Amino acid sequence: MAALRQLECLRQLRLGRLGPAGLRKLQVRADRLAAEYASVARLVRCGQSESPAAISASVALAERAEAFVDDYATDVEMEAAAPVRQACAALRAAPPTAGRLVELRSALAQAVDALLDRHVCALVSILESPASPLAQRAALSAVTALGRQGPVAATLLARRGGVRALLGALIDARNAATRRAALRALSALCCCAPALRALHEDGGVEVIAELVAEPVGPRTEAERADAAGLLAQATAPWLEDAALTAETVTRLGRYLPSVTAALVALLETAVNDDALLLTTAALAHLAGASQSAVWPLLDSRAADAVVRAVRRRGSAVSVFLQEQSAALIAAMAITPEARSYLVAGQAVPLLLCVLQLRPSPLARAPEATSAGKAQTNAAVGLSRLAGEPEASRQMLELRAIDRLVRLCRDPRERAHRDADAVLVACLAILRKIAANVGSAALALSPTDRRELLAPRLRDSFDLLAVRQESYV
Repeated sequence: MAALRQLECLRQLRLGRLGPAGLRKLQVRADRLAAEYASVARLVRCGQSESPAAISASVALAERAEAFVDDYATDVEMEAAAPVRQACAALRAAPPTAGRLVELRSALAQAVDALLDRHVCALVSILESPASPLAQRAALSAVTALGRQGPVAATLLARRGGVRALLGALIDARNAATRRAALRALSALCCCAPALRALHEDGGVEVIAELVAEPVGPRTEAERADAAGLLAQATAPWLEDAALTAETVTRLGRYLPSVTAALVALLETAVNDDALLLTTAALAHLAGASQSAVWPLLDSRAADAVVRAVRRRGSAVSVFLQEQSAALIAAMAITPEARSYLVAGQAVPLLLCVLQLRPSPLARAPEATSAGKAQTNAAVGLSRLAGEPEASRQMLELRAIDRLVRLCRDPRERAHRDADAVLVACLAILRKIAANVGSAALALSPTDRRELLAPRLRDSFDLLAVRQESYV
């Protein structure tokens, strides 16, 4: 039975039904059904269930749902398809009601789940015992596409042994292309807690550590960057369970010094923008996930390497690399013993450059979001470093005061998503500089001294936040 399922899955892969294009088609059809369902449900809620428009729309919905099941008849188990047909027949036989619509929605959800579950099991089977390198590559591509659909599909893959199968494919791979495909598939899956738990349970953290820390010779820059990308995903701050990411760092344990040293070495030699970004993100996420990672980062002089990497890019540096660079410095600056090292390593000029980023209505959504996070990271990092007298002197020499005051005064200058965090950080920076070098050195106007320095920080924040709301 498993062999027949694998053969059927291979056929579907060749037809493109389980590859990225096939998944997109499935998603489009599911979205269309959801939109039609919402339209009919809206008419029913408005008390128009017996209107010609509602009856016509419900019949069209039933026909489209039945066609969906018929098109995937070889994929959807009959016991999952039958309730859909029954719900469709009920909708065609009488005007729509809330109960009939709920029955159809539930039946469709079960049918889609059955479709995905059946093929997930088949994909995992192929990965565990591939009939050929071509079949393995097709399965890896399909798993990656499924994982990128979101946490629901990734969770299903993890629960069906997908992480274990991918680790096996990674360990047994005989060429760089297969290893890279397996690394990318694992990165796509590790967007959810169940996949990350499976990575821990199956020894995946240790496999990643050995791969990252392996001597440079056997691995290309692209392959090492993919390994860094997987490490960055496994320690990402956006995962819903912060304890899991901290556990990833704990599991790295004895590998941390060699892993951080290898990442810094890659950062020093990488010429590809993607490699620079993935490596910097891995370092930043390690520092943010657990303070125990800060000491190996200090030993390997990670912050110095990041500063040099950003400088090498010059005006071509991306906002994404700036975001991760500022995140690394801000996370390391939590540790008091790291601050003097960061200041000596020119972290302050880097953060001040990032602080110049402004929200732009013309930027694409990912770039605008990243610019806002970069500005927040820079402000928070500077607020942690500003207690160092040398950092205060550097900020004065680099004429940072005007920018800090403007960020406090003008809400349009601050990242909207984290406007409060930026405001609090900038107020704290000004106060720490004044404490280190004297308020006269800031050359503030009487109004700025009165409103930004004189009150308690909370009072200044309340005053400026109220003005922001009035301004908007």
